[in-house]
Amino acid sequence: MSDFKINLIKDKNDSLLEKSQESSNKKLNWKKFFIYFFLAGVISFVIIILASIYAPNIILSKNSALKKIEKENSLLNQFYRFIPAGDYLIKKDQNRVNILLLGVGGANHPGGLLADTTMLVSFNFKTKEVAMISIPRDLFVPIPNHGWQKINTLNSFGETTELGNGAAFTAENISQLFEIPIHYYARIDFEGFKKIIDDFGGLNIYVEKTFYDPLYPDRSYKKQKISFIQGWQHFDGEKALNFSRSRYGNNGEGSDFARTKRQQKIIVAFKEKFLSFSTLINPQKITAIYEMLKSHLKTNLNIKEVVSLMAAFKNADTSKIQHFVFDTSNYLYPEKTIAGAFILNPKAGDFKEMSLLIQNIFDKDFIGKTDFVVIDKPRLIIQNGTDNSGLANKVAQDLKNLNYKIVKISNADHQNYEKTIIYDLCFDQKSEALAFLQKKFDAIVIPNVFRFLNSSPSTEEIATIPSNIFPKDIKNLPATDFLIILGKNAMKKSNQ
Repeated sequence: MSDFKINLIKDKNDSLLEKSQESSNKKLNWKKFFIYFFLAGVISFVIIILASIYAPNIILSKNSALKKIEKENSLLNQFYRFIPAGDYLIKKDQNRVNILLLGVGGANHPGGLLADTTMLVSFNFKTKEVAMISIPRDLFVPIPNHGWQKINTLNSFGETTELGNGAAFTAENISQLFEIPIHYYARIDFEGFKKIIDDFGGLNIYVEKTFYDPLYPDRSYKKQKISFIQGWQHFDGEKALNFSRSRYGNNGEGSDFARTKRQQKIIVAFKEKFLSFSTLINPQKITAIYEMLKSHLKTNLNIKEVVSLMAAFKNADTSKIQHFVFDTSNYLYPEKTIAGAFILNPKAGDFKEMSLLIQNIFDKDFIGKTDFVVIDKPRLIIQNGTDNSGLANKVAQDLKNLNYKIVKISNADHQNYEKTIIYDLCFDQKSEALAFLQKKFDAIVIPNVFRFLNSSPSTEEIATIPSNIFPKDIKNLPATDFLIILGKNAMKKSNQ
């Protein structure tokens, strides 16, 4: 074969090879195009979802969210607008962000501007730990231009001074009180609380103890009976609100302290539901969030901060959530104002110890200490309910020897008590001491009596305690933990 034919065949083969490579490259380019197009679509979808949740300037409906997004400048602009590049977008100090959560009754609710719930939630970016610290509504604190008031009045004073400023006013004053920065606040009312839980399909909550509350206020401001059964329960918004607000339950659940622990359980359960992937891809839930935000929530969080906080809490270690409630078992003791209102004061005499606890909540060495707060033995009032003269003094001396504090010794309203009665005036916060005293005197225990010191008890409330053993001077007692009325059986015990 001649060289000419050989070269011709070679050129033809090279030409076919080049065409084949061009065709292959075109196929490869089309594959790349579809990959890039798919990724762009996914990113666009995520952006639309996040924008429709968190952008207050976007008017949402099931059909209008996409149209609104399309009017914006570009996909890249939307990406940088709604997707945070890191936790640097969040205000924080020492790798920690503090968020104040407030719950209020809201419109058409008695005392709707008073804070029913006050809770500080902190997140440690370094350790991924979360701390939830509940502050009781009856804590007595100084408020500028208003003297000493219960802490739950802060929101009301702030709203009275400037409409819409209640949550910010509360955050500012709590920040100063405990010497800790509060970076963000969020206040929700009862209707918003119920609505958002319903729109998320309810919550699964583990009820620690079965309890019954016969005095829960209904929508007509009358009393209704509610109850909860131990174990896993599914709550709609109404049931979750009842569980969070119940104050007069039996079985150790009849106090603000027990209530705040239940509120923390609700928040943890909602956090898991809110941050789930199924929430982010459900348009109805997204719309519900927006509708709730419009009329029921007050916050200083902007869009990027919300999204960044979501990312941070999504990565939180749920096994490291610390729950703390300030109550009479640790830092506080119950007291009364001159007008007879029930309040809580720090045992240390000021707020320094409470401030240190909040500031060091993530420091295990500090929290592990047991000597920075002195937990006193219970304070007792002892009344003689028998005709045995000197019995109260004798019993008081025995209890003094056990380091109990005797606040007052006197005679009871009558002297024919057959059996010793102990009135629990500290909301079951000193259960071990109560169990000891009950066994020592073989006594009848009447729980949760201190709630009657707030105001005149209603007929329904009085009905929860046998009338024949209800002390006439219960509202005039000095601050104490237990009132012991000695019965005839105490004479036998004191002689043993």
